[in-house]
Amino acid sequence: MLWHPLSSIPEFNPFYGDLGRLCVGMSRHRHAAIVVGRRGLRRLLDDPPLSPEAPWPGQRDRFLAGWLAHAELLTYLDRNGATVPA
Repeated sequence: MLWHPLSSIPEFNPFYGDLGRLCVGMSRHRHAAIVVGRRGLRRLLDDPPLSPEAPWPGQRDRFLAGWLAHAELLTYLDRNGATVPA
């Protein structure tokens, strides 16, 4: 089981939204993973938030990359019928 990192915060922030945090949680499971989240989790991902620190030209925006990864994971789970609404 994996407690979704964004389930414990009221708004998206760089620490919990970090792409690496989500990847580590997902990659610990060898056969299956049950992702548990709280109601309202998708509202955190409705619109991309402004990045607190703009990256230098040519550098990746880690904040936006994390947001995109979380949003894509939930979209993937929804599309494949792997979600149960609270």
